[in-house]
Amino acid sequence: MKLDLYGSAKGGIVKLFEAPTEKERKLTCPGHGMCEPITLFHLGFIDFSKYFIVIKLYGLESTHERYHISDIHFFVRPLN
Repeated sequence: MKLDLYGSAKGGIVKLFEAPTEKERKLTCPGHGMCEPITLFHLGFIDFSKYFIVIKLYGLESTHERYHISDIHFFVRPLN
């Protein structure tokens, strides 16, 4: 997985970081067509009014042999 994070403010876009990672994430798919959510990153502070995130996933070439992936959803969860 590789993450690139950009912040946008006052009409400009700033690349905040590029984070290649070797950390492996494992999907758990108990059935019913749904997999358990996984956390890809944590944004600890908000300095920009808008963020753009580029996520590149690697090593999924053989995934289609075991699973049918029709959608990938991303969501933002507020802290409790």
